[in-house]
Amino acid sequence: AVLPNADSVRPATAGSDTDGDDGRGVVTAGAALRAYAVAAELCRAKGERGLLADCLLEAGELAFGLGSVGRAAELWGESLDACFFALGAADAWESLCTAAAPSGGMLQAHGWQACGRGLSALGRLVAHGLHADGRAHTVHARFGGALALALFGGSVQHPQRAADFPSYVPTELLPSEPLFGGASPLREVAVLGACAACAHALVLGGRAVEAMPLIALYEHVASHHCADPR
Repeated sequence: AVLPNADSVRPATAGSDTDGDDGRGVVTAGAALRAYAVAAELCRAKGERGLLADCLLEAGELAFGLGSVGRAAELWGESLDACFFALGAADAWESLCTAAAPSGGMLQAHGWQACGRGLSALGRLVAHGLHADGRAHTVHARFGGALALALFGGSVQHPQRAADFPSYVPTELLPSEPLFGGASPLREVAVLGACAACAHALVLGGRAVEAMPLIALYEHVASHHCADPR
């Protein structure tokens, strides 16, 4: 088991796989994490990178909620790796961007969902990951800024440099693809949280210019995709 069966439990429905022996039963945290581990292996076997990234991201949320911050950070890092089919994607992000350049950038090479999922995972790592030094924290935040910039690469109307964003107000990101809802696995709150965490880290680290695409993305999602922009 990833974690021992914790005290945090929820009522289980009839016929579910529970750790209790009475009629109602409970599902323990350990059982839930084991189920995520099984699901992740199935996704790997079938080559479902997107579903694998989602599974690992959600497992990380569960581990974090149970107080296992180190394990949560590992799962979020694995989710990031799954997005870009690369081990240690966070540390090698500049090489990933360079490799994607001939295809037109990260958006063209990996797609909106991979970049959006990756940004969500990075946001969790920046906000809650255990960083032995400031460098790792900054690396994650910079990769988040690069992915935010990449998400503006779907239209020539957007600036292509972080330094050109301070006075820019986007009205759309991808003209032909919905950002949220429908088949998209992304959630507005995850993108907003990631933008806020990465931008905050970059500003505190003296890299405010790299935070500009994150701030623009945050403002766009809050204004155009949330019922209450506040």
